[in-house]
Amino acid sequence: KQWYQRRVAITAGGIMMCIVINTLCLALDSPSIGDDLDGILSKVNDCLTWIFTTELVIKLVGLLPTEFWKTKWNIFDTIIVIVSLIELHLDTSTSFNVSGLRSLRVLRVFRLAKSWSTMKALIDIIAESISGLVYLSIILGVVIYTLSVIGMNLFQNEYSEYYNSETMPRWNYQDFYHSFILLFRILCGEWIELLYETLNATNGDQWPVIFYLGALVLGNFLVLNLFLALLLNAFGEESIKEKSGAAAEANDGNVSLTQKIKNKIFNIRKKKKVPTATLR
Repeated sequence: KQWYQRRVAITAGGIMMCIVINTLCLALDSPSIGDDLDGILSKVNDCLTWIFTTELVIKLVGLLPTEFWKTKWNIFDTIIVIVSLIELHLDTSTSFNVSGLRSLRVLRVFRLAKSWSTMKALIDIIAESISGLVYLSIILGVVIYTLSVIGMNLFQNEYSEYYNSETMPRWNYQDFYHSFILLFRILCGEWIELLYETLNATNGDQWPVIFYLGALVLGNFLVLNLFLALLLNAFGEESIKEKSGAAAEANDGNVSLTQKIKNKIFNIRKKKKVPTATLR
């Protein structure tokens, strides 16, 4: 049994090393590289594709389809391998631009989470935070929409009178699309230049400053910081410890019986010490 576990660990380590090499090869790819290096990277990528394909076939045969498709990581691996094989076929048989398909190979780096409990915990926390981010995104969209309409009503005529078709700024309040993008730039912090353009359109009146500062405070300092607060709350120390503990318990099958007993005794002693420390 120990021999089998050692072989499995060596194989898993080799696959992880192949994933790292694949990621580095994708990072080295550039239009300015020489033909020799480009050929070497292409051969390495092709070799890694067949290695991952062989691994997938072995897992499918060993686990059987009924057990293979129950694991989400296996489904993820299957999608990446199929895309890689399609990219390999199109790259050798057609002139189709496969750079988009090739970039999907970098997603294999997430497979490191299978053996890295902390990374798996972080991915799980991000997945659990998506529902809250969706509602915040809706609130942010409503805020930008409202401010865009208000900006069109306030500055549309001023922009039309001050600027002509040649001097009109790229982002303005002439229509909803440009106004929406302009407000989004304000929330991103690029508002100084936009404010000066609006001040020129209003002949130096200072009241547009109130609109810009209000949009910056409402959208940036309030709504966008809610995103950070939500993520920071999800990435709290207690949440990471709980996730890491759950991932460690899931791998208890590889821990010896003696170690399990020691861990159990340690947890019991730790729980008994908590009330005593509280009373003191």
